[in-house]
Amino acid sequence: MRLFGYFGCPYCAKVRAYLKFRGIDNKDVEVSIGKPELKGVIENYLQVPVLAFYNNSSSEPDAVVKDSGAIVSTLEQVLRGVAEPMSDIAK
Repeated sequence: MRLFGYFGCPYCAKVRAYLKFRGIDNKDVEVSIGKPELKGVIENYLQVPVLAFYNNSSSEPDAVVKDSGAIVSTLEQVLRGVAEPMSDIAK
């Protein structure tokens, strides 16, 4: 799981705080102006945060969730068993 964002972004901080609170491990990917780090992750979307889920053997994400509210809501539903596991959620 990779969280794409930048330091100082309040929406990214919200997701980081949630992940820490829930004890969810992730890799934090700092993005720069123009967000070239998002290429290949999500097309035609240049806002952060973006949370991408990867299969260990894949270079492309299995699922991508954008927007801090959607990220927190989706993860909470998965953790509570209300939604399908992240491996089953399509892009």
